[in-house]
This record gives sequence, structure tokens and C-alpha cells, in this order.
Amino acid sequence: MTAAWNGKFPESGDLRTVKQPSQLWQDAHLGLKAFWGYEQFRPMQGEIVTALLQHQDALVMLPTGAGKSLCFQLPALVQDGLSVVVSPLV
Repeated sequence: MTAAWNGKFPESGDLRTVKQPSQLWQDAHLGLKAFWGYEQFRPMQGEIVTALLQHQDALVMLPTGAGKSLCFQLPALVQDGLSVVVSPLV
């Protein structure tokens, strides 16, 4: 990653605008570092976050401690608009 964190995320503008996968990945990594202080995602987190940033629905089933919360919190933080999460506890 070559971009440095400048304290702001790129303006998303129209929510129908789809960014290139490389830009989504860069936004996700900037948010990961800015909000959680981590350099890299745990297994599957990056793919999940990228899918959500592309406005795709996702059904995520990961074991306890795998970082599910980050998967829905990060896209909500780096995008404009509303995020809906359905998380049944069993």
C-alpha cells in the first residue's frame, strides 16, 4: 500500500458509483489501520469487507474470535449512507 492516511476518506459521492476493486481494497486497508491500528486483515475479513464496499449482500459465518464485527463495522464507517446488519445470536 502506497497511500498514507490523511485523516479523511475519499468522498464517496453518489452511492451508485462503483469504485474499482483496487480502490476499495485501499479504502478498506486505510480504515483498518485508522480505526483498529491493524496492518492486515484476518483470513476472510478482507474479502468480506470488499464485497460489502461493492454494495453486495453477504452472509458471513465465522467462528468466535474471527473478527466478524470488523466485517460490518468497517464498511459502515468508510461509506456514506445506512448499513443494516442482521446478527442472530444462537
